[in-house]
Formats: sequence, C-alpha cells, structure tokens
Amino acid sequence: MNTFLLGTLMAIALGAGAHFILGGSVGKLFAMLAGAIVGFWIGHFLGFVGINADFANIGALNTLSASIFGIVGAISTNWLLQQNPER
Repeated sequence: MNTFLLGTLMAIALGAGAHFILGGSVGKLFAMLAGAIVGFWIGHFLGFVGINADFANIGALNTLSASIFGIVGAISTNWLLQQNPER
C-alpha cells in the first residue's frame, strides 16, 4: 500500500511539473496527471518484469523506469490534446 501511495504521489508530481512547464488549462492538467500516473505504473511494471532494473529503487518501486515513462506519458498526453488551428 505504501508503494502504491508513494508511486502515485511521485506520478502526480511529475504530471504537475510537466503541466507547469508546458502550460494549459485545468482540464489539460487533469489529463496530464492521468497520463503521468498511467505511464508511471506502466514504467514500474516494465522495470519490474521486463527490464529487471535493480538500480534507483525505493523499496519495491522502480523509480527510474517509472519516472521516465511518467514523463513520457504526461508529454504524450499534452501532445495529443494540442489544438490544431488548421481545422
């Protein structure tokens, strides 16, 4: 339970930081937070099962791969939500 709480708080911090840098509305903030959380846990799972990374861990949490995927998730969400003025 503590790993889930710490990981979710780290993912929220990553999403909020990406939103602070990239900007946007409140709706985009919540979408980027969701993208960061999903990406974070996918990265943690891949670091645990696929990559088997044994470095930069906090307890059972694979912070390096999870953080990378969390940032990618937040930036990808921002990219998907950009408005195209040509349409």
